[in-house]
Amino acid sequence: MGVPQRRKDPMTLLETRQYDSRQHEASCLGEGEREWVPVCPRAELENGWAEAALAGRHQVALVALADELYAVSHLDPHTGAPVMARGIVGSRKAEGEGHRPTIASPLLKQVYDLQTGLCYSDPTLFLECFRTRIVDDVIEVEVPV
Repeated sequence: MGVPQRRKDPMTLLETRQYDSRQHEASCLGEGEREWVPVCPRAELENGWAEAALAGRHQVALVALADELYAVSHLDPHTGAPVMARGIVGSRKAEGEGHRPTIASPLLKQVYDLQTGLCYSDPTLFLECFRTRIVDDVIEVEVPV
């Protein structure tokens, strides 16, 4: 018999990821092979709220704010739970930049910048973000192949 494996509980697992700007840029700026995937009509999103969607094989949280549209990973970076679309959408005043759009995790309340994916309360965490566009009133998300 081998050594028993410890089960990881996603609610208590404290996975610490060092922030790697190259990894962050690759996830947000589209390095590597990617494709545009149609997700849903724009009319299905209500401004100021997030909705969960499947873009290819990626779970994303879509956030519509007036004339802006964001797509971020639906997986909470701290726990790995698929809950980000249930987070609180808001904004945070950034020094010298005005207000930045944000989403707060519904579990542990970390606040993430929707444009960059950076976490305001824990610099070791970041939320994967995806580019979006609207084609013939259908939201498309650019995801890794």
